[in-house]
Amino acid sequence: MKMKQHPLFTILTALVLLPKLATATAIRQEEFRYAMSLAQDVACKTFVITDQPRTARLAVAGCGPPMVHFQLDSAVVVPAEAESFMSGLRKCRFKKNTPLVVTGHTCIVGPEQINQELSLQRAKAVAGLLLASGFTVAEVSGRGSGSPLTTDPEQYSLNRRVEISPASDKNDNSPASRGR
Repeated sequence: MKMKQHPLFTILTALVLLPKLATATAIRQEEFRYAMSLAQDVACKTFVITDQPRTARLAVAGCGPPMVHFQLDSAVVVPAEAESFMSGLRKCRFKKNTPLVVTGHTCIVGPEQINQELSLQRAKAVAGLLLASGFTVAEVSGRGSGSPLTTDPEQYSLNRRVEISPASDKNDNSPASRGR
């Protein structure tokens, strides 16, 4: 059964959207990723309407270095994570000749000695991916479970990650440089 829209609804909708559309300089489709559970990411595409060009918006909002997330007790970069990671590198305009620092992390599950080793294995896996793509890797290290992003057990998957930062940013306050 098809319902007919009331003309007043159409007029009100147009009045609400018209000022935003009149000032919009960019309408584009972007992909967003959401961490839904310990082992699942969901990606969706949506349209973004903005009154600033993409380059200006990136300069204002900044572009956080991309991360690679891992399954529990694994140092294998799954294809979806590799694709998302490489896309993030392009989006943030990382240059292939910029030396990168690759830092691996784990969640708190398991003994720290194993976590330390696993975090280094994860960092090496991502460094291999970077090198195979022509990027320059300056440093590879593992931090174990010492620099968690969250202490919520339901979000431990966020802690199982590898972070990338330019070597020149070693003294900044980004997540990759915390705990150095």
